[in-house]
Amino acid sequence: MQRDYFLFKKSFRSHLLFFLFGVINCFWLQRAQAQTLNNTFSSFDGNQVTIFYDLVYSDTSQLFFVEIFSSADQFARPLSFASGAVGNRVKAGRLQKIVWDVRKALPSDFDQEISYKLKVTLLLPGQTTVPIQSQTTQAVVPSLAKAVSLIAPASCRRGKLLKVSVAGANPGDQLVYELIDPQKTTTTLGSTSGTSPVLNWPVPVSLPSGRYTIRLVSNGNTAESIALPIKIKHKIPLVVKALPAVVAGAVLIVLSGKKTGDSTLPGPINPN
Repeated sequence: MQRDYFLFKKSFRSHLLFFLFGVINCFWLQRAQAQTLNNTFSSFDGNQVTIFYDLVYSDTSQLFFVEIFSSADQFARPLSFASGAVGNRVKAGRLQKIVWDVRKALPSDFDQEISYKLKVTLLLPGQTTVPIQSQTTQAVVPSLAKAVSLIAPASCRRGKLLKVSVAGANPGDQLVYELIDPQKTTTTLGSTSGTSPVLNWPVPVSLPSGRYTIRLVSNGNTAESIALPIKIKHKIPLVVKALPAVVAGAVLIVLSGKKTGDSTLPGPINPN
């Protein structure tokens, strides 16, 4: 009887632990569904590929394991010479950036189009090797031989002129410049040819401030588009512009007041 009771107790504890482990796993699986990987785009300056992505998750302290693969080796191994928001200690956030030095990673004569795949894995608490859920996204980097790059400032104020240019375009290319807002709405800024790849766009005063994306589409091929993030800032208020003049005027008034006062020096002290 005692032996049967001992076996029942041991079996019950094992089943209870297994049940609790399953509940915990279901909890983390449910939380994993809340993660989203989106807004992935890249740019290439002739030496490095910069890849941006948004990793949205409810718990900002949660760590993720981020890997990036390329078609150069049929997505067999994670890329070398990659730095930034990659590895096993990446937190959620928008406009995460990975810099991949393709000139160091690939042969000098490599001139093919490259597809890359970004893999993000949610990790169990206290562990760094057990994945709960993975999400992948894939995009195309233009051929390294083309070395086409998009040049734009990191930020621009409303009411100012935004200059966007392209390096390495072919004379016959038809270049279209687009602005993508945080809600993923696309606005065409204008177009140029490859012979004069410079666009000057006056930023509307009414444009909401925030983080945007400038995208370049060449010859209508959106699969090979390149993009850069840009921050649209508030227009400088007139009061702030006038503040230095107001301060300078106040200083002049103070100085002139000192000059117009009584400047008579005291006479010598009478020793008597």
